[in-house]
Formats: sequence, C-alpha cells, structure tokens
Amino acid sequence: MIHCVLRVIFVILLVASSCRNEESRQVDARKTIPGRTEEPETLPVLISKSRAENKNIFLVFAFEKCGWCKIFEKYHNDPVVAEILSRYIIVSMIDYDKTPDGKELYQKYGSAGFPSWVILDKNARVILTSEAPMRGVKDRKYNIGYPVGEHEMAYYIHAVKTSSPLITSSECKLLREKLKFYHPGQ
Repeated sequence: MIHCVLRVIFVILLVASSCRNEESRQVDARKTIPGRTEEPETLPVLISKSRAENKNIFLVFAFEKCGWCKIFEKYHNDPVVAEILSRYIIVSMIDYDKTPDGKELYQKYGSAGFPSWVILDKNARVILTSEAPMRGVKDRKYNIGYPVGEHEMAYYIHAVKTSSPLITSSECKLLREKLKFYHPGQ
C-alpha cells in the first residue's frame, strides 16, 4: 500500500516537473529512432512496413504531457536500445493527440493509462500488451506502462522475447540495464 502511495506521489512530481521548460526537453522520436519518418506512421503504413521487413510492430501509446511517456521515449531513443530493437521489431511511438489515427489505435489496442503498449503481428493481431499479470492476484492484470521493478521488467523482456524469438540473452540483458538507467529512481 505504501509503495502504491509513494509511486503515485512520485508520478505527480514527475509530471509536474516535466511541464517546466517543455520545449527545451522535447525529443522527436520520429527523427532519432532508426527507420522513423518525419510524420507519424498510421497503422496501415506500419503493417505494410512490417510485412516488407518481416517484423512485428511495437506500438507505444503516449501523450505530450506524460512524464513516464517521456522516459519511455528516451529509452527507445537510446542508440543501444534503438539498434537492438530495430533488428527485430518496428517500434512506433503513437501520440494520442498528434498521430493521425492515435485515438482510434489507443481505443482498440491501448491499456488503461499512459504509457501503454501493444505488440502486433504482421496482420495487426495482438501478441502481447502492457497488461501484466498482477503478482499474487489470480486473474488480475494492470498496465505496467514504463517497466519499473523486477516483475515489470521481466514481463517487458518476456514480451520482447515472445515477439522476437531471435533476440539474444545478451541483448535482453542490455535492454534491462537500459530500463534501469532511464528509471528516475535508479
């Protein structure tokens, strides 16, 4: 219970601090992640790209004022993370307000809260979502958003492995280390 209260307080402080000097800290994932284009890609474009490259699609749902979304974006923009993930999957940041079909995609595939994510196959069928099993509670799930803590990081790595069976253990280890690096409490 105390952990939940502390996490809520931390998120409130993070969101409040992220609103300051927003323009100077803005990161444009479409320009920095390999394979990104200037304009956000719609699902039909991503599906076409997915089929051509024989890769699954990793959609991350975010919005501009979300502190955890910014952290997840920094994680995906990290050169090591981007290089590893781009070998196996197509990562696309979906801004709820700015991506042409962002609201519709979130309503169809998103989990409650931001960030949330979904991994789709080449036919837009769901492989896994950010709805992780709740520890110690049968048949309950919750949106992990940005993976924090061992249980959430393990679920995220499991999702990446499930959608990308050729990813190596050493690459997964690097992804886990980068998750810890970008977590503000680490």
